[in-house]
Amino acid sequence: MSEPTPVNAVYRGIKTAEGLRLLASEPIAVVVGTEGDTKTWHLPKELLVNASPFFAAALNGSFAEATSRTVSLPEDNTDAFALFVRWLYVGEICGDMVGSEDQATRDETLETGSDPSIDSTSYARTKIYLKAYILGDKLGCLIFLDLAMLELIKDHKSDVLRAETMRVVFEQSAPGSKLRQFAIDQFRFELVRGRLWEGAAAFVAAAKIAEDFALDFLKVCVEAAGGDAIDPQTHKGRYMEVLQVTEED
Repeated sequence: MSEPTPVNAVYRGIKTAEGLRLLASEPIAVVVGTEGDTKTWHLPKELLVNASPFFAAALNGSFAEATSRTVSLPEDNTDAFALFVRWLYVGEICGDMVGSEDQATRDETLETGSDPSIDSTSYARTKIYLKAYILGDKLGCLIFLDLAMLELIKDHKSDVLRAETMRVVFEQSAPGSKLRQFAIDQFRFELVRGRLWEGAAAFVAAAKIAEDFALDFLKVCVEAAGGDAIDPQTHKGRYMEVLQVTEED
């Protein structure tokens, strides 16, 4: 089965005459990261406002950012924001931007033991797309969010779901979100298939962070005994907010 084809995307970056016009607007400094690991992008105001309800509210309202022309995002990941900037200009997410020297390799890493099937490089990529999804949710950029989700699903075709991924998902997403649905479905699929590498203790520890996570976790463990599970690879549309994906034989 081939990769799904995203359709009905409505954001084209600067590929249109209108997009090019947005480039002429005043620059806004967007400062991402904190504690000595920050990057600053100078981006056209109207390009930001046109793409993101978050930036529209910050830059067109009565907030300090509107007069200072500076927006600070101290809680966000610089590599995830770099993906957002690429999408902002060309309407695409490029996996080639995620490299071994990215911020993800400097973040707190997951203890993987000696199992050769656990690839720290691939997990670094997964972490960036996970943070890109969370960023897209914060900025209200649903197409960008959906593209990040497609990359997360692609990563888990060969990689295993980590307890750390589950922890981040349930700490930084809302109950009922598509991201949580994907994590739960992926966990159940791998549990049924016997693909989980980490022991139960790691997932139990992650489940303790939120009551709703613990309930979902328990439900999955019970239902997995039936032997049926949704494969996210063949149900990508289930996790989309605005994009439609077609599964081609």
